[in-house]
Amino acid sequence: MTAWPADVAGNIRDRLRGGSHTELEEIRRTGRGGRVHHVTLGDGATLHAEIDGSSPSAVTVIFCHGYTLNLTSWREQRGPIADSSVQRVFYDQRGFGMSESAAVEPATMELLAEDLHRVIEDCAPSGSVILVGHSMGAMVIQALAGLHPELFGPRVVSAVLIATAVRGRDLTLGLPSGLVRQVTKVAPGLLRLLGLRPEIVRAVGLAPYLEIGRLFHARSAALDTRRIFAAMVSANSMNALANYLPAITGYDTTAALPALSGAQVIVVAGEKDVTTTVALNRAVAEAIPESEFVVVANSGHMVPLEQPEVLNNLLRKVIAASAARPRS
Repeated sequence: MTAWPADVAGNIRDRLRGGSHTELEEIRRTGRGGRVHHVTLGDGATLHAEIDGSSPSAVTVIFCHGYTLNLTSWREQRGPIADSSVQRVFYDQRGFGMSESAAVEPATMELLAEDLHRVIEDCAPSGSVILVGHSMGAMVIQALAGLHPELFGPRVVSAVLIATAVRGRDLTLGLPSGLVRQVTKVAPGLLRLLGLRPEIVRAVGLAPYLEIGRLFHARSAALDTRRIFAAMVSANSMNALANYLPAITGYDTTAALPALSGAQVIVVAGEKDVTTTVALNRAVAEAIPESEFVVVANSGHMVPLEQPEVLNNLLRKVIAASAARPRS
């Protein structure tokens, strides 16, 4: 049998993996920067945070990323909403990116909400706070309202909830509910098994993640956007992914949502999202008195990457309104 020339074989391998190792690392680095700050949690773990803008500040915007992602999921927001008078805090949730893993396994939404509470105390000890959450990050904000309702209004003046749902059991990934239950039942064990063979995970590169990404993007999403998503997901520890699944599938913020009404709340849905559908996002908005509901056209679940300018314009308006709000 004739062997493939080395350069041809390398090109085929890189295409299957979604790019060369150097290209993947460049994708994974993009979106990091600012002043590095470490937030120490109650159990001794530390979160990696990056801060842009002045500190301290009258207004602080804190960005909470979604499951399987990290703070680089906000890469399209960091520059466009830059304002030296407003502090912006981006952090990796525990177990993701450059933050330490959860001390308690599996993780819970309440644990992540207390982490966010600590980020607020540490990075924004005074002034107004705007919370921006995508997917799991939005669910963490919802859980925070249930644990610390006193924050919403006096401290947290605005919350932007992107691609979210009231309960984890409502998430279907566009699949029949019975199949979803089976998948979520066996997935943690499978992920932990893969965690024992990291060399296999590294060898396959981005190919499987690009396929999985079809559930999280509109069909019109650019290939570069899909690769960014896949590069973030593939950088995760399989054990971290396994630890978070119960948090995603088991949370219920029904009782917590009314507490958010102390703040200005905008719920943002992707028109083509099959993970957290328009209907699921609308249910969140309807449970929060006086909230605003926005549907972003031609976007799947990854609104911050797929339709960044739409989201950035909305965030600019929220920040301007919060900055103009009289301080109590």
